[in-house]
Amino acid sequence: MKKFILFLFVAQLFASEITTERMTRPTIGIWPYSDYKEEQITKTNSIITDLDTVYKITTGLFEDSLYKRAIRVNKFTIDTAWEDLRFSVLSLRVGPTADPDFTQLRDDSSSSTGVFAYDFDASTEEQSHGNAQLPHAWEPGTVIKPHVHGTVKSTEIAQVCWGLEYVVLTSDTIPFTTIIYIDTVTTGNDTLYAYKEYIWAFPTIDMSGYSESANISFRIFRDADADGGTDDYTADATLIEFDIHYIKNKLGTENELPD
Repeated sequence: MKKFILFLFVAQLFASEITTERMTRPTIGIWPYSDYKEEQITKTNSIITDLDTVYKITTGLFEDSLYKRAIRVNKFTIDTAWEDLRFSVLSLRVGPTADPDFTQLRDDSSSSTGVFAYDFDASTEEQSHGNAQLPHAWEPGTVIKPHVHGTVKSTEIAQVCWGLEYVVLTSDTIPFTTIIYIDTVTTGNDTLYAYKEYIWAFPTIDMSGYSESANISFRIFRDADADGGTDDYTADATLIEFDIHYIKNKLGTENELPD
């Protein structure tokens, strides 16, 4: 009952357009603050509907764990975690040469149009193109891990080799490209089974020295000539999606344009 009365009292104050109030300690990320010090801060217009929050505000019962968590969020920091940059086949560009065929992946086993993806030839190098910008949430200088999702349409004891040509753009002269290859699926199968989704994980890319918003231009191709690995699968290989795993350690950057 006491909590409810306090809630009504504070809600009424807000309804009366009281726009500022002095406090000595924040809670749950409602107001801005600069560090862990106990200092007076200014509260601007905010509508608080959580009863427990109101009770803590009016009684001064602020839990340290909540206080620290709120500061970390306000400072744009979080615990590190892996995230994906995703590029479906529909977002990748093909042409002007060596286009893969855009063909049906599956239908309803009757007469539906079905769903489509790119098929890469077994004997001719075919390719698609794209560009990735690392998010503001990325932890600068940490590695990135590109990989492709794909499948095959017939079962064979064989491997498909994918290639990735890329360059990290810089404000200086753009360097020459680098090419990496992968010819084994993450499950380690010697046999590729028809219509099973597989992941081919490329070698890790070192991003030391680069900051948030780093741009990467890339080309994905099937290494039909087996220049960089083993490709002895005799039919088309289907590309479904290209992804880049990256580590994030914050919600974003405080500056619009990262340093």
